[in-house]
Amino acid sequence: MARLIKWCNYDRRHMSLKKRRETPALAFRRKMPPPGAKIVTDKQTGEHHRVR
Repeated sequence: MARLIKWCNYDRRHMSLKKRRETPALAFRRKMPPPGAKIVTDKQTGEHHRVR
């Protein structure tokens, strides 16, 4: 099971990430804010946004 999870998240390119040809793990890292970045939560929607 661990090998399947690793393959799905780290080795296999995901169809929904086709334009960038990314794996889910790469997309997750790309979307994470840099260390020390301020994050603001929208009170109405609950969404989190990075502030520069």
